[in-house]
Amino acid sequence: MVTTRLHLGEQAAQRVVLAPGHTSQVHADTLDEAALGTLVHDVLSQVRHAGDWPQIRARFEARWTLSAEDRATVLTWADRVFAHDASAAFFETGATVECEPEWMDDDGPIRPDRVVQTTTGWHVVDFKTGAENVEKHASQVRRYMDALAALENTAPRGWILYLNPWRLVEVPVNAQPRIFEAN
Repeated sequence: MVTTRLHLGEQAAQRVVLAPGHTSQVHADTLDEAALGTLVHDVLSQVRHAGDWPQIRARFEARWTLSAEDRATVLTWADRVFAHDASAAFFETGATVECEPEWMDDDGPIRPDRVVQTTTGWHVVDFKTGAENVEKHASQVRRYMDALAALENTAPRGWILYLNPWRLVEVPVNAQPRIFEAN
């Protein structure tokens, strides 16, 4: 039964539905790592260039209702991206940027976190906040690289950017073992 005739003090059940891909700006305390990862992805997807970060950071602090600990975690992970020259390069002014573009390949829909064309060429960057699993994550990034290569007739470079702790891993085009990788 739906009614608009509620009286002051009367209880009402409420159901909230969010569209797929929409994140609420109000969260309970102590989010798990997956939820924190979703938030940092959402925040970073709003940043086109490094100069945008201070304003987006301030907006996040003002608008999102989170525990102090969860807010600090999200901002710390995002701040690390801009604190390291290697990852900040993907946010340089003048670069062509696509944040979370939705593409299709032979296996279905895909959505890389960040696709950037800089003076050094095309780059596919995938942010990770969970446990490090380079082989699994590299396979995912290679799929993005293959799709971009077909779209732009180019040979893009791929990257996995681990945010906790910060680590940037280049993904080779082929799936050769990385036995000589330097940390």
